[in-house]
Amino acid sequence: MLPDFHLGPIPIRPYGLMLLLAFGCALWLAARLARQRGLDSELFWDAAVPVLVSSIVSARLMYVLLELKTFLADPVDILRIWSGGLSVHGGVIGGILAGWVFTHRRKAPFLPYVDVAAPAIALGQVIGRIGCLLKGCCHGGPTTLPWGLSFYAGDPTRYHPAQLYESAGSLLLMGLLIWRLRRPHTPGQILAAYAGGYSLVRFATEYFRRGITGQLSAFGLTEAQIASVAIAAVAVTVYVWLGRRSPADAPSEVEAPAAAE
Repeated sequence: MLPDFHLGPIPIRPYGLMLLLAFGCALWLAARLARQRGLDSELFWDAAVPVLVSSIVSARLMYVLLELKTFLADPVDILRIWSGGLSVHGGVIGGILAGWVFTHRRKAPFLPYVDVAAPAIALGQVIGRIGCLLKGCCHGGPTTLPWGLSFYAGDPTRYHPAQLYESAGSLLLMGLLIWRLRRPHTPGQILAAYAGGYSLVRFATEYFRRGITGQLSAFGLTEAQIASVAIAAVAVTVYVWLGRRSPADAPSEVEAPAAAE
């Protein structure tokens, strides 16, 4: 856990700093992949502000809804985003919706752009979870494993660094999505693959957080695990349906722009 510090008179919060870094790196990767696919990479830079704002607002909103009883006791706390409390699922949904609106207004095809954004979202989660590690939130239960970490001052207990587990899983997912993007596919399948892949990663890492920083719900699963099961089911269905609905992209659409670059 890294405490807040100051850069001159400016307070710096490592959690927020990592979130900004995550968004910037994701934006860079999405633009790069867009160029390789022959898409307009500038569209990502133009959409950066509305997508960022929408992601933060929706991430906070979903977190507030999940912790509604707590926030009803102190409604002003809803605005204290710097203290933490953002839902990954909410942020992704908000960002994708903002992207859909933006591409619609630009008369650009939504699915090809969101497909190249999918690996970038995974990269953002790789870095974002490191921010959670620095803040000391989202950790797992007690462990005696050598890589266990202490997150509370004066507490010798070591906990599973579930943030790093999810970060590693998201890194693997990013690599698989980039590999899949460069192979023939139907537009929209990469986004579906991301949704299913991240649901698998989140479901696995939530086992370490159950009852600690992950709220238990039905069947002994956390709320995030139940959401992951539902999202994965939809993602697999959409992936298969899209694969049967229209012909796959020609490989030359990927290779030609990449070679030119």
